Amino acid sequence: MNIIFDALDNFYPFNDKFSIYLHKIAGRFLGEIIIESMLSNRRGTKYKSIFLKDPALNKSQEFKSVLKRYLTIKDSQPKTAAAYADVYYKSSDTKPLYISYPWDILEIKQDYLAKLKRQISNKAEIEKAVEIDGSVVIEDGVTILNGARVKGNVYIGKKSFIANNALIRNDTSIGRDSIVAYSSDIKDCLMQDRTGIGPLSFFGDSMLGYECFCGGMVRVSNYRLDKKNVKVLIKGKEVDTKKRFLGCFIGNKTSLGIGSIILPGRKLGNNVIIGPNVTVSKNIDSNRKVVLKQSLSIERIDEKG
Repeated sequence: MNIIFDALDNFYPFNDKFSIYLHKIAGRFLGEIIIESMLSNRRGTKYKSIFLKDPALNKSQEFKSVLKRYLTIKDSQPKTAAAYADVYYKSSDTKPLYISYPWDILEIKQDYLAKLKRQISNKAEIEKAVEIDGSVVIEDGVTILNGARVKGNVYIGKKSFIANNALIRNDTSIGRDSIVAYSSDIKDCLMQDRTGIGPLSFFGDSMLGYECFCGGMVRVSNYRLDKKNVKVLIKGKEVDTKKRFLGCFIGNKTSLGIGSIILPGRKLGNNVIIGPNVTVSKNIDSNRKVVLKQSLSIERIDEKG
C-alpha cells in the first residue's frame, strides 16, 4: 500500500501555488504529523512508499527530507487506484479524520496540541509577571513580557516575541520568529512562521499563513450574531461548517491594515493587502489590494481673538 499526497480541491488559498501539508503545527509539518499518525494506526496495513502528487510538495526539499525518515518517496504514481491509501489523521478518540476542508486542520491542531507535554526552554526569556497555565511548550529564544498570559494547550515557536498583556489561549500554535503585540488576544489559532499581529487585535479560531503582517486593532469575528453555524463559500457554494465559532483563513504574505475587520468564515488569498479600516465581508482572491475610499472635507477655521 502506498500513500499519495495530492492537492486538495477545497483548500483555497492554502493550495494556491502552495500546499496545506506544508503548514506546521507545533513546529512540525502537517504532512509529517499525518504520516506519523497513519503509521502508528495501520492495523495490519503495510505502507511501502509515499508519492507526492501535489507539485508544491515536490518543490520543498525540507518537507521531502522529513518524510524520507518514515518511508521512501517515489517519483511515479502507482498504476492502480487500489495501490494507494487516502491520507488521514487518527485523533485521540480513535476516529480517523479525513481532510476535506480547511477547518478540519483546526481539529487536528486541537488534538495534536493536547498530546504535547509541558516544556519551557531555559533559553527563553520570560519576565516575572507572566502567567503560564497548562500544557504549554515554549521554544528556545522566545521572549514574553510582563502581563502576558499563556493558558491552555499552547505552542510558541523559536525566537517568537509575546508583548505585554497579550493573551494566548486555548489550543493555539504560533510559528517561529512570530510576534504577538501588546494586549492582543489569540484564541484557538494556527499561525505559521514569521507572522506578526499588531497591538489590541483579536484573532479567534483562525488560520494564518507564512509571513503575514497584521496591523494594530485588527479584529476577526468568529461568531454570528444570529447564533447560526458559520458557513464558508467553497467553489461558489456555501458549506455549513457545523461550527458556531470559526474565524478566517489567511494565505501567505498577506497584510492587514490597522483597524480592519474580517467577518466569520472569510478567506483571504496569498499576497493580499487589506487597507486600514476595511471590513472584509467577502472572500478575497490572491494578489489583490483592497482599500477603503473616503471623501474628506477640509475647511479653514478662522482664529478668534
